[in-house]
Amino acid sequence: MIYFPERRIAIITPPHTASGSLHKTLCRHPFDGIWVHGPDPYIGAIDHHYAGVQNSWVTEGVKTYLVVRNPYDRMIGLYLHYSHWVNEIPDRTLVSWDDNFLEFASTTDLHWIFSKTISQIIKDYDAKYDEIIRYENIQEEVSKILGENVVLPEKYHDFNILEEWYGSADILGYINENWAIEDCEEFGYEQIMVQ
Repeated sequence: MIYFPERRIAIITPPHTASGSLHKTLCRHPFDGIWVHGPDPYIGAIDHHYAGVQNSWVTEGVKTYLVVRNPYDRMIGLYLHYSHWVNEIPDRTLVSWDDNFLEFASTTDLHWIFSKTISQIIKDYDAKYDEIIRYENIQEEVSKILGENVVLPEKYHDFNILEEWYGSADILGYINENWAIEDCEEFGYEQIMVQ
């Protein structure tokens, strides 16, 4: 989360909604946002994906925004993030999206960011927000909110073409059932139906 005391604005940045790029850009001059860390309900530690809106912010009229992302695209982003970092960890083998992603996704020791929708994160933190910022237009929307031109770092990968990733009815069915439906309904994204 990023807090701008002078502007009376807070931006909740769930994992894989350009949170890293937003923090790197907005938590320094000239924007001077404060990178808010706090207790994580999933791992029991202080974490940078904290989403707890302070009660005082509500009473003081701080406007809170939530960054959202198409849940199908967000899962691909999480997988690409995982595939990058798995190569940095000794004795780890990359799990193929096509061959054994379902087995990987259903393991109990999977990091929490793979099993939590944005809707679930907001519920677990009991976070209140006023408006959403769409990842798909993030630079323009954040610029408008802050009243300044915001230029985020280049994306780490090309634009995801959903049809190329969701060709398997099994994977798509799993993603719909365990991941996408809630965020599609909550944030107005179109659900991809299994053919």
